[in-house]
Amino acid sequence: MATSFRTLACLSKNFRNLNISNVLPSQNTLLGNCARFMPQCRFHSTKKKIVQLGTVKPLIKREPANILSEAENEKLIDRVSEKMCSSDIGRLFAVVHVRGLQRKITTEDLIIVQGTFPPNIGDRIRLEKVLLVGSKDFTLIGKPLLSRTLVNVEATVIEKTLTHSKPYLTYRARKNNRRFKLFKGEQTVIVINKIEVNPAGLSEKDNSDIISIES
Repeated sequence: MATSFRTLACLSKNFRNLNISNVLPSQNTLLGNCARFMPQCRFHSTKKKIVQLGTVKPLIKREPANILSEAENEKLIDRVSEKMCSSDIGRLFAVVHVRGLQRKITTEDLIIVQGTFPPNIGDRIRLEKVLLVGSKDFTLIGKPLLSRTLVNVEATVIEKTLTHSKPYLTYRARKNNRRFKLFKGEQTVIVINKIEVNPAGLSEKDNSDIISIES
């Protein structure tokens, strides 16, 4: 005759109260069988396993910054100034901040600005939020922006139009409510005319925007 483990557990409890537990197997054996075949039994007690995790090693090993002395800093500024004055400076690139986005640009690049942009077609503008400028021999990094006396980035607005159609759909189940619309936003296309650097801007005493010069 087949008997469930729950019935055996109830019988074991009754026999334990009557002090005749020698009729059935020991309680530890019965509970062990319940835990092995019925993980959801109320007599099953799980033991917490303590897992000791090792120390997490950082992916990037950070080294202390190498602070240059005043003499070494002046030599480095003079060397970068010579590179900026040379004719073989190469193609300059810059990172500018335009309407909440950072763009890496160089001359003759086209940038699409989403949303409302005040300048009109044909206007020549200057991008003053320059975060970085560099060439093949040096890189100037701002904190967070470079001084406007050090770098000059000019652009021209060539087109103002609308974006492609973007669908806007809303649906409510079992309410017979469906809405489908096509939305077009404003966009402006500008072209980068030139990126210039001024070597004299490095020697200014009040220019505290530059935090590092890598050559």
